[in-house]
Amino acid sequence: MANNNLSMKKFLLSSSSSLSLLSLLLLILITLSFKLSLIDCRNYEHSAAELSLTNQVVIQQRDCYPNETPIFVHTAASTSGKYFNRRQVIRRTWAREAYKYKMRILFVIGVPRDLSIERSLKAEADKNHDILQFNFIEDYYNLTLKAISLLKWSYRHCSNSPYMVKTDDDVVLNMPMLYQLVRQRKIPSGLTGLVMTTPANRENGHKWHMPEHLYPKDSYEFLAGFSYLLSMDKLKKFLKTIITYPGPILDIDDLFLTGIVADYGKIRRNNSFRFKFFCGTDVCTMETSLAMHACPSAKNSEYMYRFWKNADRLSCYRHFRLSRSYRRRRPRRSIDESSSSTSSITTISADQMIANYTDYLIDNHQLIGFKFRQP
Repeated sequence: MANNNLSMKKFLLSSSSSLSLLSLLLLILITLSFKLSLIDCRNYEHSAAELSLTNQVVIQQRDCYPNETPIFVHTAASTSGKYFNRRQVIRRTWAREAYKYKMRILFVIGVPRDLSIERSLKAEADKNHDILQFNFIEDYYNLTLKAISLLKWSYRHCSNSPYMVKTDDDVVLNMPMLYQLVRQRKIPSGLTGLVMTTPANRENGHKWHMPEHLYPKDSYEFLAGFSYLLSMDKLKKFLKTIITYPGPILDIDDLFLTGIVADYGKIRRNNSFRFKFFCGTDVCTMETSLAMHACPSAKNSEYMYRFWKNADRLSCYRHFRLSRSYRRRRPRRSIDESSSSTSSITTISADQMIANYTDYLIDNHQLIGFKFRQP
């Protein structure tokens, strides 16, 4: 009898272990199926119906003034959290400089999945006059639609601008440098940014996975998507190339637009090392960069910007050898002859001195990184 009880206990234990193992295997299969269903939800390419949504503006803004440079900032349709915080930091920091330099910030968004926050987005747009919304769903894999939308809108409403800028909401722009490049027309025709070459990603489930049947080449060359410029003389050709391109409209925006479309339309990519991946407090890196893919945290990006603007930036230019012609034209202390014997001495401001330095270096091709590489 005792032996029978022992055998029964062993049978029950083994059955329990088998059931536990079976449950675990079933859980693993369910998890894998769920992940595969998420992968299958991504189409990798956009349909003609989706592309038509790029013409539909939900929240409109005024046309650009003549020679006003539009800066389009990719951000998300949310009214709280990191994307809203990033917009607020931009408004408090380099956007204020942009307005001074006759440049214009426009935050580009889609329609939120939660339509209850649409009213808050419209209130934010009415308050700041800087939100441009289009009628496609806000989603990471709709960034190509977002980029095409701002190109079309720019063609219709900013045709008198010399350049347009696309940037992300976690980027810090050097507005004084951008202003001087635009003013002097030193940015060459075509697309300008940081040229990158990477292997095509074939890993299933990866954020940037690209199936071979949609893109058969082994690598891409494109501009880093965090920030780039387009000269407006190429905008019409760029849009026409998008429309006439015979292949799929891929959902990775920088790869598709600044890589595939630029190659197909023979639109030049100009490489500049002034576009940097940088988050820190090295003043000279910030001072001599044009666009910095900064800190993911809005708070840290704001600290980085404030630290830069309050630092001794003149020291960053001392390693440049300035010619005699520049030394002669540098503003010097001068005595106001109309004043009394205790004449006041007028000096140029540090910001103006920096502007003069940068102006001269760009004009004479001494600022390294603006000798653009030809493809």
